[in-house]
Amino acid sequence: MPDTFDRMRRLCTLLTRIRRLHDFDKWAPLTSFAEAAGVTPQVMREDLDALASIEFDESYIPNYFTFEIDAADHVRVTALPIAATDAMKAPAQLTPPEAASLLSFLAGLQPLAGGCDEALSGLVEAIAQAAGVPQTARSWDALGPVPDEAILAEVRACMDQDLLCRIGYIRGDATRYEAVIEPYHLRLERGMWYLFARPHEGDTAGEQRTYRVDKMWKAESTDEPFEPYPLDLARYADGVFPPDTPQRTARVAFRDQAAAYAQERWGEGDDLGDGRIAITVEFASVDWLLRTLALYGAEFEVLEPAGLREVVRTRAEAALARYRESA
Repeated sequence: MPDTFDRMRRLCTLLTRIRRLHDFDKWAPLTSFAEAAGVTPQVMREDLDALASIEFDESYIPNYFTFEIDAADHVRVTALPIAATDAMKAPAQLTPPEAASLLSFLAGLQPLAGGCDEALSGLVEAIAQAAGVPQTARSWDALGPVPDEAILAEVRACMDQDLLCRIGYIRGDATRYEAVIEPYHLRLERGMWYLFARPHEGDTAGEQRTYRVDKMWKAESTDEPFEPYPLDLARYADGVFPPDTPQRTARVAFRDQAAAYAQERWGEGDDLGDGRIAITVEFASVDWLLRTLALYGAEFEVLEPAGLREVVRTRAEAALARYRESA
């Protein structure tokens, strides 16, 4: 439906001009809408008529805004399901499944509605706020794994009542284990539910941990209350997995465009005089550093320490050998 998406782009252009959500639900001349969207009144009228008449199947229903046009060619845009006044200070409340559905629709719309990122991100932010989930939900991935509803409900119940919860969890290496935890906070990020908690027993008791709820194979209340201890949510401001504290440094040379990107990430480097820039990179894990540097393709070279340089050389030679064998 190319026409539909062209109209969506023009509509999103219009929405970016509406500075506050409570400006919706007001009648305005059709000409002012057309002017804001940069089209003629006739094209705007055709756009609104077409959008109002679109029939979607049950799995694809965009319940974000509706349009009304009166006999005098005045238009009213009604935003749904966000009903708010005074710049969204009192949004409607949505359940997490409702929010997930809406966010999933927006994730599918974004690649098809270029040029309207500001409008879409504003809607996603409002939906996330209305559902009571963090704004990180704007990165919703519709294909992300879905946690077991019963497990999620049990975790929520324990969290709300400050009860210890026994969970069964699948580690990254696919092994399973059980643990008794103190559940504190749930967050929806990039389409996945994460639980911030503290182990209640063992060597890691009291440490802040992050669990992916979809990797829990069971969750049950112990009916034993625990004394909540304040959780440091600030450490998760940039994501559910806070970075490790850097303990080592490496000197890495970058060339061409990679040098510009690397300096944006790690700060200004030193010009080596041969078209390369040398940058000091802090890291805690060698594997993390190598995965990160791999993003720069062939435009980087580890200068020091010598041990790390040898690791990179060995892995590169092993990869090259595999390609030669399959040639």
